[in-house]
Amino acid sequence: MASSGAYRRRQLPLTLAIGMLLASPAPAAHAQSADDAARQHFERGYEAAQKGSFEQAIEEFKLAYAASPNFSVLFNLGQAYGAAGRPVQAARTLARYLTIGGAAVDAEQRRTAQELIAYYRRRIGSIRIGALPAGALVALDGEELGSAPFGEPIEAAAGRHALTVRAVGYQPFVASFDVSAGQITSVDPALRAEGKPTSAVGCTVPCAPARELERAQHTRAKAQKLVAISLGSAAILTGGAALTIALINDSRYREWQKKSNAFTLAFQENPSSTRPEQLEQLLQDETSIRNRDAVAIGLGVGAGMLAVGSVVLYLTAGSSSHVPSVAIGPRGAWSADFRSSF
Repeated sequence: MASSGAYRRRQLPLTLAIGMLLASPAPAAHAQSADDAARQHFERGYEAAQKGSFEQAIEEFKLAYAASPNFSVLFNLGQAYGAAGRPVQAARTLARYLTIGGAAVDAEQRRTAQELIAYYRRRIGSIRIGALPAGALVALDGEELGSAPFGEPIEAAAGRHALTVRAVGYQPFVASFDVSAGQITSVDPALRAEGKPTSAVGCTVPCAPARELERAQHTRAKAQKLVAISLGSAAILTGGAALTIALINDSRYREWQKKSNAFTLAFQENPSSTRPEQLEQLLQDETSIRNRDAVAIGLGVGAGMLAVGSVVLYLTAGSSSHVPSVAIGPRGAWSADFRSSF
C-alpha cells in the first residue's frame, strides 16, 4: 500500500480533510490483489472528485470499500455524497465511519466527522407517505425506495422532490412537492383503480336503438380522441419544460463547477485565502441546482406518463372489442350500455 502521507495530502473539493485508504498487509495473494484493486478505485475516485464528478467519485469509493472494506474509505465516501448534494447518504455514511472506526479514529478526525454530520443533518427533512396498498412500489426522484408499507418517515434532502407510486390494479401516481429541513412533509397518494367505466345511452321508443347506439359510440370515440390529443399536447409542453430546465441547469452546473474547482485550488495553495462564506455559498448553489434537477426529473416523468396515456386513449377510441348491448324495458323504454377505456 502507499504511505499514509500520500493520502493525507489529498482533499476532496468543498471539504477540509480526507480520510486515508489503509489496509493491513495480507500474506495471501488474493488479499494483495484486493488491496491493489481498492487502491486503483480510490485513486479514480479522488481524480473524479477533483474534477467535480462527484457521482463518479461515489461509485469508485464504493468499489474501493467493497474490494478492501477499510473504514477510512467511508470518510471519503461520505464527503463525496455531501459534495454531490446528497446529505442523507453523507450523514449516514459518516456516522457509519465513526461507528466502525471506533477508537481507531483520532480525536481531530472524529470532531471533523461529527461537525460534517451536524452540517448535513441541518439540510435533511422527512417524508411521511400515506396509506398504500401492500407491495406498492415507491420511487423518489427516480430512485426506488422499496415497497409499502413504510413504518417510519423517509429522510430526504431539503428541496423539491418527485414521488412516483406504482401498484398492481392502480394507475401510476406522480406528485411533486417541497421538503423543508427539520420538518416532516406528508404525502397522501390518491391512487385511482384501473378500470373501464360504464357509459349508458337511453331513450324511449320510437327512437331507433341501433342507430342511436352507433351515434353515441361514435361521439364517445371522438371525445376520447380529443382527450388523447390534449394529453399528447400536454406531454409535449411538459417535456419541453423539463428539457429547458435541464439545459439551463446544466449551464449553471458548469459555472458552479468552475467556482468549485477554483475554490479547491485556492484552498490547496493557501488555506487562509479562502473563507467559510465561500464554501457555504457553493453548497447553497449546488443545492439549488439539484433542486431544479429534481423538478426536471418530475416533469420528465409526468410527460412520459401523459404521452403513454395519450397513446392508449387514442388507440382504444371506438374499440370494436367493446360491444354495445341494448335492453328493452316496459312500455318500450330501452337502455344501451357499452364499455370503453375512456
